[in-house]
Amino acid sequence: MHASLTLTAHNVLIARAPAGIILLVKLITFIGYSRVGKSSAIVALATALQQEGRRVRILHNGPGRLTTSGAEALDVVEIHGGCVCCDLAMGLFARLKKWAQEQPPLDVVILEGSPVASPDALQITLAQLYGWVNQTYLVTMTDAERMARVGRPLDYLTERQVASADLWFVVNADRTDPARLDEVIAALEARAAPQKIGRAVEAMPALRSAMQM
Repeated sequence: MHASLTLTAHNVLIARAPAGIILLVKLITFIGYSRVGKSSAIVALATALQQEGRRVRILHNGPGRLTTSGAEALDVVEIHGGCVCCDLAMGLFARLKKWAQEQPPLDVVILEGSPVASPDALQITLAQLYGWVNQTYLVTMTDAERMARVGRPLDYLTERQVASADLWFVVNADRTDPARLDEVIAALEARAAPQKIGRAVEAMPALRSAMQM
């Protein structure tokens, strides 16, 4: 059982920023299958940060528009026609380059990745953003009910999403058999560093605690 979360950033990159540019933007990327709660967690996180006076922008790269309740009061940019992990990567670079120079500066950009985004390709993309963000975090959300139902072996995409994550949230853990869930998580822990594993009924409060936001 894992009751606490420890955050490991992919990169802390201010030292490699272009000369003369002071970067403050933090990029948080959420991945996971549809209906796992990514949009709700993102909107909750963005709303809380905005209410505290931070400038937050959501970049939604998923099917359809971001229609989660509360999104209408947030700064949301839609990007469709592909996935930012690969064919839309250059568009992501261009946007972040432009946004990093805004005044007043953005504090946080929250990216909702496509449900089928390749975590391996996404890691490569995030590693190339050193010019326009100071930190990047990759958050994977997985539904406990689905994990317990599917069991082992899990599909390849889920395993890669977990292995690539800085933070992994097993949501809805209270809705499934604990012993069965422990079995699946133990198998995944063998392929992912234990500090990446966390459980939460609601991901947003645990995410803020882990990231000290």
